Amino acid sequence: MNNTRMPLHNMTTQLTNNATGWIGDVPGNNEHLVKGQTFIAGEEADLVAVKIFPNMVAGENNVSVTLYDFDPANEQWGQPIHAASRELKKEDAGQWISFDLSGSHLEKGKAYGFRLDTQPSYIGIAEACSSSRQPVFNSGKEWLFTDSNPAGDAYSYLSLVFKIEVI
Repeated sequence: MNNTRMPLHNMTTQLTNNATGWIGDVPGNNEHLVKGQTFIAGEEADLVAVKIFPNMVAGENNVSVTLYDFDPANEQWGQPIHAASRELKKEDAGQWISFDLSGSHLEKGKAYGFRLDTQPSYIGIAEACSSSRQPVFNSGKEWLFTDSNPAGDAYSYLSLVFKIEVI
């Protein structure tokens, strides 16, 4: 990468918001839910933040975002690269929430993923639902991890609403 840096910008975004996915200890569900999203880095850049868009926040929650290497050929999550957390309150619903992941370098064409978790309650995270024939986000998939399925399941017709902010 040359020494000329582009200003802060969104490298990857998915802005369609037509559904809500649940994260945490959702009432009526016996398992703790964790959501993930994979993406391909469209350029070589230094990561600044992952931004998410919660549709609903139940009470005060400590929400964490963890960035991982991802192997799309084998659909396997690698080792954690970086993590950040922050408190969310009911008033944070309907707003972009930024998680500072400065210090991580993204390589062009490489796959990454991030996972969202929350304690002690739950949040509704904005997502897009489409069809498997016409996915809304072509360079990644949404994932769901549970206590009974820690390896997770991928869904090509779902995508979290997110922004990958880089310099």
